[in-house]
Amino acid sequence: MLKNPFKRGIGNRDLIEVTRGITTKQIITKSDIFCNTNFVKNFVENNYLNKGKYNIIYRVYNFKEGAFTMDRVHKVIENLKKRKINAKFFKDRQELIDEIIREIDIQDLVAIGGSMTIEQLNIYDKLLDRGNNVLWHWKVSNDEKMNVLRKAIFSDVYLTSTNALTEDGKIVNIDGVGNRVASMFFGPKKVIMVCGINKICKDYDEAIKRIKEIACPQNARRLQRNVPCAKLDKCMDCTSSERMCMVTSIIQMCPPLIDFKVYILNEEIGY
Repeated sequence: MLKNPFKRGIGNRDLIEVTRGITTKQIITKSDIFCNTNFVKNFVENNYLNKGKYNIIYRVYNFKEGAFTMDRVHKVIENLKKRKINAKFFKDRQELIDEIIREIDIQDLVAIGGSMTIEQLNIYDKLLDRGNNVLWHWKVSNDEKMNVLRKAIFSDVYLTSTNALTEDGKIVNIDGVGNRVASMFFGPKKVIMVCGINKICKDYDEAIKRIKEIACPQNARRLQRNVPCAKLDKCMDCTSSERMCMVTSIIQMCPPLIDFKVYILNEEIGY
């Protein structure tokens, strides 16, 4: 038991509990274990540690081998397949990257939706190096962005990630412009969606909570948006002109005109 465990750092795999006397109150549920490190740190310090009422203890789980996580992953994959969505699990990043490269022909036009997951995988550079034509609005000037967004709809392969994936196989996203979610279900011939295990949620309500309290605030800070969630780590349903939550989508079955694949990576990646 530590008075201030954050002096030694905190890992994304830590399950945080607070204790008072002999009573333990779990403040981060198992489904929220993978949430952003800074979010957890600030939440605990602001709500518990600074008030001097609680001590913080840790239990560390091995999520590469832990039965809890693997049970969830298998459940998600099984339910995605029931929804006619091709789903695979990858133990490590390189295995995933190799599979994505195999799924893309050298002559394919590849487009990428706004995605920190894809950015962290460095897929863009790998595809360019091997000779693919790759469209990504993150990599062009503001004058070129709209043209790239429109062309992405007609790509051969669309790479993206998801904000949340429920245990019963629903793919849940909140978008700003709407180009990312639109290209998930109409336009491209093939969609490859990468999802870290940090984005698996129990149900739709938990998925929306995750998006609004974890994904959106981090994206707002990344884009330097002057919106409440960037400061408060929670949604205030604002009407700001800089609001990012414009379009909410749920993919409940495989889009009929697309070869749709979900690749789940055994890693905390993306927002």
